[in-house]
Amino acid sequence: MVLAWGAYAQREPLLSAAGSFFIKVDTLEPTEIIVVLAGDGSGQRIMKAVGLVRQGLAPKIFVSGPRGHYDHHESELAIEFAVKQGAPAEIFDAFPMDVHSTREEAQVVDAELRRRGINKAIVVTSNFHTRRASQIFKQQGGQTTEYLIASAPSPFFEPDNWWQSRAGKKIFLLESLKTLNSWVEQGSSW
Repeated sequence: MVLAWGAYAQREPLLSAAGSFFIKVDTLEPTEIIVVLAGDGSGQRIMKAVGLVRQGLAPKIFVSGPRGHYDHHESELAIEFAVKQGAPAEIFDAFPMDVHSTREEAQVVDAELRRRGINKAIVVTSNFHTRRASQIFKQQGGQTTEYLIASAPSPFFEPDNWWQSRAGKKIFLLESLKTLNSWVEQGSSW
């Protein structure tokens, strides 16, 4: 009973720590390209990548994206959004693909970057997706491509208060299940 009361009394720091577990970013340095992962309907990922180009961390943005809403590839929609926000169209390279998971996306992206002779890339994804994306891309790239992970803010997930919104709780639950699935598929080095 004392343990249960103690856990309840410390619930906010414990929940915050649980939300922060999903976030794992790298120290960024100049690379050959920035890769924007699919799965963001708010434009946060693509605009984070635009900011990184403006900081001089890479000259080009490689935008992945599966076919989805109204038969459009997400990469097309993301680039159109960024250009409307003032980003120059020439910094983007659309890479439409038909994949259904981060692991599949990493395989396709890694193969294309190797084909292009790219040795180092920054991967931009949402904050809650960084730990899992980092693990998957670093396993995928191995010796051929070095991946640095950058975090874009999510309008729906803040690690310090995710439990206070329905969207935050849904993201936490879904990312927990996806992380567990990745851990089971590949073994643990988290």
